[in-house]
Amino acid sequence: MTAEEAREYRRSLRQMEAIYQARRRLFLVHLDLTWRCPLACAHCYLGPVPDHRAAELPAAAWIEFLREARRRQVVRVVISGGEPLVHPGFFQVLEACASLRFTVLVKTTGWHYREAAESLARVPFLSVDVSLHHRDPTRHDAFTGRPGSHQAAVRAIEDLARRGIPVRVTRSLVQGLEDDGGALREWCDQRGVSLAESLTVLPVRSRGRDGPPSPRGSGAAALPEDRQRPVLQRLLGDQTMIPPREPDPDAPLCAAGVTRLYVDPTGRISPCVAWTRPLGHLREGLGAVLRGPALREVRQIRQRHRTGCRDCSLRPACDFCPGLAEADTGDPVRPYPQACRKAHILGDLLSRNGEVPP
Repeated sequence: MTAEEAREYRRSLRQMEAIYQARRRLFLVHLDLTWRCPLACAHCYLGPVPDHRAAELPAAAWIEFLREARRRQVVRVVISGGEPLVHPGFFQVLEACASLRFTVLVKTTGWHYREAAESLARVPFLSVDVSLHHRDPTRHDAFTGRPGSHQAAVRAIEDLARRGIPVRVTRSLVQGLEDDGGALREWCDQRGVSLAESLTVLPVRSRGRDGPPSPRGSGAAALPEDRQRPVLQRLLGDQTMIPPREPDPDAPLCAAGVTRLYVDPTGRISPCVAWTRPLGHLREGLGAVLRGPALREVRQIRQRHRTGCRDCSLRPACDFCPGLAEADTGDPVRPYPQACRKAHILGDLLSRNGEVPP
């Protein structure tokens, strides 16, 4: 599959999800099989958590959940972590996704890719995100805390591309990681691979009390404004950002809890990985969560409820996240500094291009 075909594949999924949103139907479930990972990335929102493998759900529980999701016409499954390939039931879950005919996205560091390559290739509707944080191996490995992690990611990316499996490189641009000025994007373009870069930083969820100190989560901080500006300018120049529009007052804040749900390794269900408000548990069944009052409350929140942002001219340029808002302010509709800083920079850049009013 070429890069353009992969982009078209992702566009078709977005179009299908828009139909599900109009019908208020669940389109995607995001499963974190484990929070264990061989890397210790400095920006990891999980922080230096203890080994929770004893509390992780077995493959059988995940598969039963997937069967119910398929009966409810869910289309897409995201399998993530931690590093999902370290979960002992990963291959069983992957095989179940294939047999149930889900479209599947696997998010991986590439560290255990060699053992999984043939199994991944047998999934008919598969795409893979591989995290690669820098073009320079030394900087990448220092950021992940694991020598050889750059080489493992590159090998996975190149093998997936060779097999024609849609592969995308993902990275977060955060403090502690020097911007490469577009070098990684050029490397991806040469291989026909998409690159998704994000300036959003999730707050560290747990700092764990057990085990030795770890750099994991130690650098979970957004870039300062003077470093965000050239990055956003470059992304605009690369035409990887869509000119924003004023949000519909009656629209949901985002897809979280509307077309998407997230399940952590212990089975707790929430709107998404960034919005960890409890909605229920996997053992209760998906139907109970979909009918429950907690999800109903989330689904009733609309753009018009963002009263603190009502008169802000930067609303079209703001990638407001209710999960980050709730984590930062205790309220999913209140403005929070990370979004406001980015919107201010992006709004200024776009106004200079005549794409939003100054």
